Amino acid sequence: MIATMDIIQHSHISQRKFGGNYRDYVDVHQFLDSTKLYFHHVKHRSVLHNTFGVELAVELFGAELFNSSNKAICVRDLAIAHIKEDLSGKVPSLYDWFHAAHHLKPYCPEIPDMSRELREFVSRPYLRSGLQFTMFITLSDFGVFLCEKIMGIDAAIELRSFLTPRNRIGQPLHQFEFQHEWQFTPDVDELNWLEANGFGKSVSHGSNHA
Repeated sequence: MIATMDIIQHSHISQRKFGGNYRDYVDVHQFLDSTKLYFHHVKHRSVLHNTFGVELAVELFGAELFNSSNKAICVRDLAIAHIKEDLSGKVPSLYDWFHAAHHLKPYCPEIPDMSRELREFVSRPYLRSGLQFTMFITLSDFGVFLCEKIMGIDAAIELRSFLTPRNRIGQPLHQFEFQHEWQFTPDVDELNWLEANGFGKSVSHGSNHA
């Protein structure tokens, strides 16, 4: 089995790193792992565990949050820490995740004739990665979720009207193939810290993955 961390475990690590209470950080970690609600497999990380996900987290939560100790915490640093904890210390871009995934190109539909604001939203993965097919992220059920978070319910309803039940982010993610060990290997030191403090299971460097 692949070792993973849940949002509460990430939040306890954040408390260690940034102070305050672990509950101060749950919302940010929950957002970064929100793709798991749409595709419950470690491959879900490919969508937001990257610089694009950091950008969206800052957009949604602001540049900083104040923890229960009234200390200002940089949301960018919090999001980056989450990604490093899951990806062996790496903070990849969307391009790093998908540049070799040419087999996913058929999963990107054409951009419908929509409002300029919605077209800008849908295009963002392409603008960040240079890979047109990464718009499968925004032209999907998960894209509707993101759109609601970023642009509001009216824009999300408009986007939903252009999609079919087949536009599910789980379809391309199911076909996605890992190319590098960092994509499925969390930080072993963090896993062992969780175990030592009663928050999870320890994992050795020789752990198997599925």
